[in-house]
Amino acid sequence: MLAGNSSRLTYTAGNPYEPDPPKSDWAALGQVTQEVLSQRALGFNCLHYDAKYDEASLNRHYLPNKTYIDANCYSGVRFELMFPRCWDGRLDSDNHMDHVAYPDLVQTGNCPSTHPTLLPGLFFETIYETKPFVGRPGQYVLGNGDGGKGEPTQPTTLPFARIDTNFGLRKVMDTTVTSKMAGIPNFCRRRLNSARICLERFRTAPSSTSSTRQPQLSAR
Repeated sequence: MLAGNSSRLTYTAGNPYEPDPPKSDWAALGQVTQEVLSQRALGFNCLHYDAKYDEASLNRHYLPNKTYIDANCYSGVRFELMFPRCWDGRLDSDNHMDHVAYPDLVQTGNCPSTHPTLLPGLFFETIYETKPFVGRPGQYVLGNGDGGKGEPTQPTTLPFARIDTNFGLRKVMDTTVTSKMAGIPNFCRRRLNSARICLERFRTAPSSTSSTRQPQLSAR
């Protein structure tokens, strides 16, 4: 299963610099097409852990420029990607995307009639530390295989990720989730090196595994 569009350079589901309309208005505004929902399934969250507020997930649909990140995102930037969770019953499709679709509120809501089966939700987060680069010239861009053709100051390339059968996803789904972070099993909530070891222990079932392709963030 693929989510996102690695060749998209602009956000076309509205003004990316303004908040999304209230979700209760999306249907009346004609904003429940898969084209719109797939773009709103991507977020760039400015992290500031010692502040008295948090940004909502999937609230910003573009990567802020470096000046903003340096001044405000002192705990880093979190890239967010919600996977489609409505299914038409096929195990796969030719482009690995058409057999799934988003519900009409992206994370929740009603599935389209063409994809009536609701699947467990998959919400991927990738956190990039930006503090070491504060004050250095340049911009943050997503290195996603486009050869740097994208304009780094525009709402930037949508990353994509892939879920297939090469990771212990069934084991994760069958494991009791006790973490306060919904959907994150507590057995892998550890430091990076420990988490890698933890995940390797779940790469044992040949018929059920998952892999992701993540964009690389660079300052230039």
